[in-house]
Amino acid sequence: MHHFIIEWSEWNIADPAKVLGLMDHFDIYGDAALLGDKPVASPDDLRNLLVLCVACHRGAGLGILQVPVPFWFADLVKRDGAIVLKSVHAKEF
Repeated sequence: MHHFIIEWSEWNIADPAKVLGLMDHFDIYGDAALLGDKPVASPDDLRNLLVLCVACHRGAGLGILQVPVPFWFADLVKRDGAIVLKSVHAKEF
C-alpha cells in the first residue's frame, strides 16, 4: 500500500480538510464518494491508499517512492521501446 495524497512524515503539517478535498478530486477507487465528508483521521485512511506491487512501490529507480510522480506515471504509459526510468539494479524485486 502506498500513501497517495499525504504521507505520515507530512501529516503533522497537513490540513485534514484540504487532504479530504484532494482525496475527493483524486478518487481512484471510488472510496471518497462512498465515504463522503467523513473526516480524515490519518494517512492510513482508505481514501489515501494506493495498491501497488513491491517493484512499483519501492523498486530501485522505478518505484513511486524513488521518483517524481509525473515520471512514474509517464513510465507506466510509455510507448514500447521508450525509456523514461531506468532501474538502478539489473535485477528487480
